[in-house]
Amino acid sequence: MCIRDRSFYMAPEILMLFDEPPTITAYDGFAADVWSCGIIFFLMLTGGKVAPFAIPHLSDRWFKLLAEEGVLAHLEVRGIKEQVSAAACDLLSKVLVLEPSARLSPLQILEHPWFAMNGSASQQQPHQ
Repeated sequence: MCIRDRSFYMAPEILMLFDEPPTITAYDGFAADVWSCGIIFFLMLTGGKVAPFAIPHLSDRWFKLLAEEGVLAHLEVRGIKEQVSAAACDLLSKVLVLEPSARLSPLQILEHPWFAMNGSASQQQPHQ
């Protein structure tokens, strides 16, 4: 089964199930869903013009940049960091984290300042 060509929004730990031999045998579905939501959020924030990477694997240079340097460096290198508010960058950096247990939970995401009731995300200033 060739999983690599199917979904760039797949959490990296799911792809690890298909390694030969598998690197892991189980994963946290909630954390994997948070990753996938983070990819969708990335696409929404950047206008969907560029996917963050082709596959969530270190063999993909864009994924490797995100994994090693973080999403902010990824946005900077792509030249799109200025498009994204500081709060949105912060949320992305806490969701697109390689270690599943280090990602925000769905509740923590909803409590993040980007979702604050005192202003919509579109009113926030771009990241400086």
